Amino acid sequence: MRFASILVGTALLLGGLTPHTGSATTPRSVELTVAVAGLRSHEGVIRIAVCAPDTGFPQCRQRAVANLVIPAGQTAEAHILLPPGSYAVSAFHDRNNNGRLDKSMGIPREGFAFSRNPPLRMRPATFDEARLEVDRPLRTTVQLRHLL
Repeated sequence: MRFASILVGTALLLGGLTPHTGSATTPRSVELTVAVAGLRSHEGVIRIAVCAPDTGFPQCRQRAVANLVIPAGQTAEAHILLPPGSYAVSAFHDRNNNGRLDKSMGIPREGFAFSRNPPLRMRPATFDEARLEVDRPLRTTVQLRHLL
């Protein structure tokens, strides 16, 4: 009987020292902070789309997890609460606030950016090139690129 009490006491002690990894403490959403750098002016707005996989990134504004419009000011920053997962961010400086990225002969006339700031190519970034794993609070800076 004494052996059984020691065994139960030891089990309770060890159980109390075991780290708890239950889902009760798992956050339902995490914050993604997107800072936009490289503004050439404070005219217009910054349009940011946060896209999940298989949404047609970067032309995913209609199916985006989050679409934000922030004033093009000194602090161009957005805070978004998301469920943990993979996302890609596209942004552009809509200087004339017409709701679209203006182009001249197919070349963007307004600054544009993608998460992870992939190298410029003769095409937009792919989802994998811009992929962010958002499983805890994350801050990322996207650098606007100006071609014209």
